[in-house]
Amino acid sequence: MSSASAEIRIVYTALATLLHAPRNPKQHDLAALRTSMTRWGFTQPLALNEATGKLVEGHGRLDVLHALKAEGAPPPTRITVKGGAWFVPRGGQPTHHRGRV
Repeated sequence: MSSASAEIRIVYTALATLLHAPRNPKQHDLAALRTSMTRWGFTQPLALNEATGKLVEGHGRLDVLHALKAEGAPPPTRITVKGGAWFVPRGGQPTHHRGRV
């Protein structure tokens, strides 16, 4: 496919600006996610609903990232740091109007 809408794009977004969806029903094994992320790095970009700015998938990974940052741990591989802020890969288009990069 050659249309722009069929492309997968990775955009780095400030961790502090990412929002949970209020009705995420899934229970996450945060200890297992943390172990995996510490060993292998951040391997799966988050999915964001562009219309609402809220996560579609990745709530557990987001929780682990917030915990790591709060503890002063180094960011996992593939998380970038700019001015002390962590930036997380996600699929989609840049949404500068919402404070994301």
